[in-house]
Amino acid sequence: MGLIKSLAIGSFFLASCVSSIKARKLIKASAFILLDSKYENNIPGYIGGMKSTEYFFKVLITSNHLLHFDSAWINEKRYPIFVSKITGSISSGPVKMNNNDTVVVRVSAFPNADQATPPLVFNGKVLISYKENSKRKYFIIKEVRFQSTPNRQ
Repeated sequence: MGLIKSLAIGSFFLASCVSSIKARKLIKASAFILLDSKYENNIPGYIGGMKSTEYFFKVLITSNHLLHFDSAWINEKRYPIFVSKITGSISSGPVKMNNNDTVVVRVSAFPNADQATPPLVFNGKVLISYKENSKRKYFIIKEVRFQSTPNRQ
């Protein structure tokens, strides 16, 4: 009986640890939650094409505020941001986002990008610049996981 009780308590403790670890992975800003961050190396399929690193940040919108993601700083270089809804087309302009929408914020990091000092010192991999109701804000992404490039042949 004591062994069964110990196993039950241990299982409950392990389950609560796993769920709290998952909860800590979600990083919240005032109007959105970062659900996933990954990157892949992109090798063009044609002669003269430029290699790049593609970053994908899956975001859950948590308000009805007007949001516009515009720039990302990665390794002291500034890149434009492209946003798409999970079911929509990619756009470099404002995408109408509503509460509970899931969007992908995408950055194409080409090696020939100009050096650009970020607007603030940050401890992380990526600094995202965005406007929330026309007010400039910044979001730091501390970790980005590598995803192997799918075979696109």
